[in-house]
Amino acid sequence: IFGTIGGGIICIWVTDSLMRRFKYDMWMLYHTGEKDPYYYYRGFNLCAWFCIALCFTLSFMIANPLSGSIHIPVIYNLFGQTLPACVTSSVLYVILFKLFIAPKQKRCESY
Repeated sequence: IFGTIGGGIICIWVTDSLMRRFKYDMWMLYHTGEKDPYYYYRGFNLCAWFCIALCFTLSFMIANPLSGSIHIPVIYNLFGQTLPACVTSSVLYVILFKLFIAPKQKRCESY
């Protein structure tokens, strides 16, 4: 259960950090306005939350950790439950980030 829930959160966080090359401006994280490098719609990264929910849903579609039932045994036997969902949601997050978030943010001078 923790892998199903935490897998998506950690995978999206790592994907976001890799796209930023782990370079963060700590002051700007908490003092952002519109067109700043960490500006999101009303303070929420909707693309990230959508991909986390997608990862959680895909994980449950492959196997249900509460009941122990496996819905797609071919994928579960080859890759497990959370890995395919995390990879799918991470790729989708990169696409959504490039399309919707990156054009609205300016680059930080430390990049």
